[in-house]
Amino acid sequence: RRFIAIKQDVSEREQRERALTVVANVSSALRSARTREEMLPVILDQLIEQLDVEAALLAIHHPVGDEMVIELGRGLWQQASGEHIPPGKGLARWVMDGDQAYLSNDIKSEKRIYKPELFIQCRSSAGVPLSAENQKFGALFIGSQRALQERDVRLLRSVADIAANALHRSALHEETRQKVYQLNALRTIEQTINTSLDLRVTFSVILKQANDLLGSQALAVFLSRPHTMWLEQAANYGFMGKEIEELRLHIGRGLAGQSILERCILSSEDTPEPFESSSDQRIFAAEGFQSFFSAPLLVKGDVKGVLLVFQRQSFTADREWREILQTLATQTAIAIDNHEMFDRLQRSTANLTVAYNETIEGWAKALELRDQETEGHSQRVMQLTIRLADEFGIRNEDLQHLVRGALLHDIGKMGIPDAILNKPGPLSDEEMQLVRKHPTHAYEMLASIKYLQPALEIPYCHHEKWDGTGYPRGLKGEEIPLAARIFAVVDVWDALTSDRPYRSAWPRKKALEYLREQTGKHFDPQVVEVFLERVLPQLPHSETE
Repeated sequence: RRFIAIKQDVSEREQRERALTVVANVSSALRSARTREEMLPVILDQLIEQLDVEAALLAIHHPVGDEMVIELGRGLWQQASGEHIPPGKGLARWVMDGDQAYLSNDIKSEKRIYKPELFIQCRSSAGVPLSAENQKFGALFIGSQRALQERDVRLLRSVADIAANALHRSALHEETRQKVYQLNALRTIEQTINTSLDLRVTFSVILKQANDLLGSQALAVFLSRPHTMWLEQAANYGFMGKEIEELRLHIGRGLAGQSILERCILSSEDTPEPFESSSDQRIFAAEGFQSFFSAPLLVKGDVKGVLLVFQRQSFTADREWREILQTLATQTAIAIDNHEMFDRLQRSTANLTVAYNETIEGWAKALELRDQETEGHSQRVMQLTIRLADEFGIRNEDLQHLVRGALLHDIGKMGIPDAILNKPGPLSDEEMQLVRKHPTHAYEMLASIKYLQPALEIPYCHHEKWDGTGYPRGLKGEEIPLAARIFAVVDVWDALTSDRPYRSAWPRKKALEYLREQTGKHFDPQVVEVFLERVLPQLPHSETE
């Protein structure tokens, strides 16, 4: 008896040592595998080698469709790779659901095997469930032409534990990586929405990112036109033909129209009539689409259109996929809403700017009606000031302020009595002092109007002189704003070459001599030079005589 007891102890010890060796070898082989695709052949090849069997396979449960899929078969079961086992059928599903090991040395008589012809090369088979963190997700099987023992099942369990944990970690890593990718894609879309003013560019970025996130083959955005009850194509991606660009869909009909009415994502499987007409059915059939989805573009309770997603193979969406589509649809709707708000803002701004300018022109005309000797003067100097300012590189908003200042340059004369303003003869010293206050009056009138503050340089400073003898502040040289220096030359030129009640217009030659004589005194020499050499030669003859 003592001899027999020692013999059994040695056998159990060898089994434990072998199990440790198998575990160590499988673990070592898995260290170099990072992805699921790399892990599966390593696991199965190690099973075949370490357990001395001829076949192995790994089946995974796919929640979408509730089916088992043989992810990979090796050895004699290699041809079983990729087989889909319907819900409730197959030995793999029985093992996973029962959470128990399976062992049979007469596999040919096993009735639970789905497609037994794929496994007839083996005499025996053993299988164990795959689980990690109390979640069952598949089954691991070995097959052999020899009889399998309980010790083989124990070794299979040890390998299954390693494999399940490795696959679970890989799934978590892949899920994390995918989430990071999704966040980056959504961030790219968000940045485009916030920075791009061109809706076509925004649509292009959204559809490209959406195609990658959803794994689709084509997408299209259709915008709602409520007054006509039509959906019109605005952007598309992935289509082989151009027919989609001419397609119009009716709100309330077909898959796209129904998704708007129901305000939810619908698939071609959700309705018996996904196509509105034979024309759109023909277009989608020509593209080879098997499945498509419609997501309404909703923002602030308003429907902007639909986002259509197309697959060229049969496709069933899971919850996560639909959540991504919903997020993309929401972002697309926000992009459209932002563009519409910006467009409305642009129109409002343009209308407001027109109103501002018309108001300013009205003030200038009112002043001219009061001061008849300067009729048309404001418009003439405004146009001439634009030409001269362009030579100094004044553009855009700065030019707009300059134009307003030119139109309002004499607005301060509203504070001068009519008797002085329209006096036909020379003014007394006291009257001249009142006239010289009109730049100060202009400042006092306009400084409180915020949008006119940048235009104050001309009304306030156009009577300053280069040598410092001007008024109201006696500014000198470049202390005088450039806009005022430019306008001073234009203002004097127009005054000299226009008829006034107290004198006739000067001849062009005499006015030119005066500008040259006052260069460095009244006027900025550089401004006079540019005016005489670049602006004056371009004026029509009637404007210079």
